[in-house]
Amino acid sequence: MFLGWSLAAAVGLPLITFITSRYGWRAAYGGIGIIGFVSLLLLAWRLPAGLLGARVDLKTWTDVGRNRAIIVLCWSRRC
Repeated sequence: MFLGWSLAAAVGLPLITFITSRYGWRAAYGGIGIIGFVSLLLLAWRLPAGLLGARVDLKTWTDVGRNRAIIVLCWSRRC
């Protein structure tokens, strides 16, 4: 996660700034949309068929919210 964040700040922001100043904000947003669509196609192509995730219901989220360790970590890092 932090590598992606760092790469986005180091490469993505200057690149978007350049594209926006040269071609306009519509081109920048269009490029982001095209990259997102290509990512969607690649994921749909490479993910195995029939892949299902575990169901998560409201009780699971309330258990996470009441977990003391998570609350302590969140407050120590100022979430």
